[in-house]
Amino acid sequence: MTGKELAFFAAFFVAWIVLNRWLLPWFGVRTCMSGGCALPPPPVERPTDTLMPSEPLLTSEGEIKPITTPPQHGGSQQQAP
Repeated sequence: MTGKELAFFAAFFVAWIVLNRWLLPWFGVRTCMSGGCALPPPPVERPTDTLMPSEPLLTSEGEIKPITTPPQHGGSQQQAP
């Protein structure tokens, strides 16, 4: 490998690092060199009506209690005549 080829590869390598580390992030493009790969995923919001009740599911005798769900809000409700 000649000195000219070695200089070309070294210049290409340096240009690649400069591009990924400083130039692309300056334009708003995330790269792994700028820390874009290490971002944690956004938190997932869960609906509160699907959470389990806080009371124990076993009785003192070891029997399993049925899980009761809270009444649903909204929808059609029938009124007594």
